[in-house]
Amino acid sequence: MKFTILIASSALLTLGSCAKNYSCDCTTSINVPAYVDNGITLQEESSTPGTPTTKYVNGKKKDAEKTCTDFGPTLSYNLAPGVVGADSTSIVATCTLGAKL
Repeated sequence: MKFTILIASSALLTLGSCAKNYSCDCTTSINVPAYVDNGITLQEESSTPGTPTTKYVNGKKKDAEKTCTDFGPTLSYNLAPGVVGADSTSIVATCTLGAKL
């Protein structure tokens, strides 16, 4: 009887620590700063939302959270290189861990 309980307990612990599938919900936005040269606005400030995407991560919750966070980099580039005071356009992706599947 004790042996049966030990085996059942071990099986439950093993299943509880298995990798699971999680969804990683991401949104992006493109942020363009205003660009003014000699008082003339050449580019209006704007922010454009992108299409939401979902990625799937297979792993333990802690590992899935880190992987999901790593999916969301911020990229930036300068539309007017060499121009003093020109800000960079940025593409920002934000990802959050969603439901366990």
